[in-house]
Amino acid sequence: EEGKQSTEPQTKYERSHLNRSLCLAYYGYNCLACGINLKDKYGDIARDFIHVHHLKPISESGINKPDPINDFVPLCPNCHAVAHLKNPPLTVEEIKQKLNMNGNSDFK
Repeated sequence: EEGKQSTEPQTKYERSHLNRSLCLAYYGYNCLACGINLKDKYGDIARDFIHVHHLKPISESGINKPDPINDFVPLCPNCHAVAHLKNPPLTVEEIKQKLNMNGNSDFK
């Protein structure tokens, strides 16, 4: 069976829409790890779809004023999920290495 509802306490960390916008204005919408642009892959529906990854986990940094260019990077949902398979998260370079080791990267 599936679908049973449960309620659990959860800690959430606020994120700044401005920081996201500034990060994407600088880097654009290509994943910094694999190079994919989701608009190119899926069309206009995914035009502005990309995750913005905190290079230092927000849960460890507390309340601060991060630098949108030096503290964040755009990652596609797959690379972002892979980054968080480890604690601390994999770096962009580590993700690139894994992609290259497995012959899955056209991005240099």
